[in-house]
Amino acid sequence: MIDRLAELVVRRELAPLAIFCLEAGKPFSRVGSQALIFLLPLARTVLRSASDYEELIELLDDREQLERLICRIEALEDERLTRSGM
Repeated sequence: MIDRLAELVVRRELAPLAIFCLEAGKPFSRVGSQALIFLLPLARTVLRSASDYEELIELLDDREQLERLICRIEALEDERLTRSGM
């Protein structure tokens, strides 16, 4: 899940914004994961597979995983910038 999210963010060139939002939202990550748990029944009716949604909940609930996501986004963004010569 971490790699998929990081690759998606970097591919869309949203790394700086995503890192900023993730860092700023760290203190509220637990509240966000609890809100997603509350919305899980609705998500299950709308989404074909709720497994990714549940993985996202777990990711937001664990600050270490959130930090790993930030580090992975930074690493992929550095690779992208190196390849493009910036």
